[in-house]
Amino acid sequence: MKSKPGPGDWELVIAIPAANFKKPVEAGHAAIVGPDDDRYKAICSRERTTKTFLESFRSPFGERVNPAIVIRHKKRQVDAYDLVALRNIVALAAVVKSRMERCLFEHGDGPPYSDVFEFCPINVRRDGKGLFVETGAERGLDDLKGFRGQITPAFAYPHNLTVEFDEGFLGALLKLWRRTPRKRGDTAFRRRLLRALEVAYHAMVSPFTHLRRPTDLAFRVSLWVPALEILTNSGPGQGSQAQVAATIRAVPWRHKELQRPVKSIHAGQPQEPIPIRTLQRVYKVRHKTLHGDAIPWKLMVRSESPRWNDLSVEAPILFRFAVLSVLSAKRLFHFPPDDSKLSWPKGWTKWLGAIMDQRRCEEPLFTNASERRKRAKRAGLRADTVPPPIVVRVAPGSPPP
Repeated sequence: MKSKPGPGDWELVIAIPAANFKKPVEAGHAAIVGPDDDRYKAICSRERTTKTFLESFRSPFGERVNPAIVIRHKKRQVDAYDLVALRNIVALAAVVKSRMERCLFEHGDGPPYSDVFEFCPINVRRDGKGLFVETGAERGLDDLKGFRGQITPAFAYPHNLTVEFDEGFLGALLKLWRRTPRKRGDTAFRRRLLRALEVAYHAMVSPFTHLRRPTDLAFRVSLWVPALEILTNSGPGQGSQAQVAATIRAVPWRHKELQRPVKSIHAGQPQEPIPIRTLQRVYKVRHKTLHGDAIPWKLMVRSESPRWNDLSVEAPILFRFAVLSVLSAKRLFHFPPDDSKLSWPKGWTKWLGAIMDQRRCEEPLFTNASERRKRAKRAGLRADTVPPPIVVRVAPGSPPP
């Protein structure tokens, strides 16, 4: 019988300076942990250089930052491909949850952009005698003395963010990450899905490259098209809007608002459900942006007539459900029964590894915080207790939802 690895059986792989992990993400022989984890403490206690390295990160204002780290079991390897895939999975599950909460409650302390999960290009040498540097432009060796670790420029106060996850989504993707492909088709499927997650990671990067001009937002939205087409691609050169739409239609949407037809954004076209209309908005923004036309600003941002939310919220939510739809078609995921809400059939939670509140995750596609308050007032309820129930964690000093 194999013994469970102890805290001393793990070693540092790479640091993620801006991420504040309150609990670890376990991925078999690899994990992402924060400074409160016993394995993090064990690594620091036996490796003086690593301890000094991790304690040297600062915010732009000189405040100490405690990085998260990726660790692995000493007897196992994690190649760069799987390392990046794990980071992308974690980033997507955290950013989707954060954007959903900011849309529905107008506040949130989760990371709204994937920049929080950037790897540090500087690491401790294998012999522990200094640091090595490997950026896109530079490679070198340097001394630890005088090192001041940098965080991503997208966030000046990373300590105000707490990484929390869409647990059901994270569990489904980690299950795929751990799964060893058994045949050639499985390998191609896994590669395609993980490639789609890579593109999605870039789609969630902070839109500040050009000082938050409309093109910044439009380029980020446009990246959701290749992410969705790679995800639903059934063969070489087969990705198309029709295939993406078929995958989205296969989702068992729970809210009736997402099942009834609404007016298409294309004049003269038949009515479509809201998820397909969201897809049409994404494709139109991509088409206008990459062909040099005027950017359709109204399609990207929140509107009351017709009612929709920012595509920076709706597009990742749509991608989330498209991923689960693809996994469901491969029998790697099962959508929860509609009538169970948070009371799951026997054995279901164990099979998934996490509980997914599907109805709550669907809400950003058709409602927002203002509309939720109106619904709650009509029903005589508080806005944060509109069914289905969910516990919302509010940071000290934050306004109530």
